[in-house]
Amino acid sequence: MPKKKKPGAKKSVDVPKLTTLLEKGDHNAEQLMEELGGVTRMALKNAILKVVLSTGKVFNVEGLYGKGGGNIKFGKLGIRIPAKRLVKTFKEEGDEFSFKVEENQVVLIKL
Repeated sequence: MPKKKKPGAKKSVDVPKLTTLLEKGDHNAEQLMEELGGVTRMALKNAILKVVLSTGKVFNVEGLYGKGGGNIKFGKLGIRIPAKRLVKTFKEEGDEFSFKVEENQVVLIKL
């Protein structure tokens, strides 16, 4: 008789579905977690390891490992945006920009 899942139990990863998504190669870590029903990053890492071991193929999933760009914070002194978030647009220290607020977004415009 199969075990019944307790309320609040961890979700298991659908490994065959993950294998198909990894072979397509067009999903990053966040998209894979969402596509697989909101699994955790650790569960995704473990499931990818299972796929690698069973297929013998290595998959590069963007955003799975490494430190993120940091969080943007608003405080008494203003908005703090980590440099890693801006490196694609603002190449050099001292670059100037203007900004505007659109609905729930702050848009930075390089001058």
